[in-house]
Amino acid sequence: MNPPTLRSGEGASVVCLFLFALAACGRGAATGGAVRDEGGVVEETSLPIPILPREAQVEELWIRAAEGEEVDLARLYDREGESGLLERAPIPGYRMTALQALGFGTDFYALPYLANVASTGSDAEAEAALASASRLAAVPLRQRDPEDALELRAGCDGLLELARKAHAPRVRRARAVSVLRMLVGTGCVTTEAIPTDLDAK
Repeated sequence: MNPPTLRSGEGASVVCLFLFALAACGRGAATGGAVRDEGGVVEETSLPIPILPREAQVEELWIRAAEGEEVDLARLYDREGESGLLERAPIPGYRMTALQALGFGTDFYALPYLANVASTGSDAEAEAALASASRLAAVPLRQRDPEDALELRAGCDGLLELARKAHAPRVRRARAVSVLRMLVGTGCVTTEAIPTDLDAK
């Protein structure tokens, strides 16, 4: 039996689909188990995470940053960026360090991920994620590209969902409210939308 032939244009489509699959796999490895749904919210995945080996100098940066000193966390962020930090964030031994270092970014790329951890992580992870989200919210406003605007919106939506969860830990909700109020100036959330039931009476 002869193999089926492809009509005009089908060969290019097959190649495109193959290349797209490769690109998708590469992006999954870079985000280290963080995947984005249709709404732009970053969620954890339990799929195996291929971890690329690091140079000895980079591993030393991770070890030093694990002590929690701001200068070391900033250096780690400068070296790894969001993609490198998110790649290792799902790994227990690196998770807290990655969450803290993500706060040294200059845009809102990691905000959806931090909002998700604030809602679903342990108390310690949520505290670190919200502290980093607060740092990002404190970055002075600047001209942002459309991609950054999408991440900002997704992050605000995630924080707002947490702030409105009546059954969520009060300290998490209060911290989320605080971050949201810092972000009002970006236009991703209005003051009226932020819950006030945690305010002092």
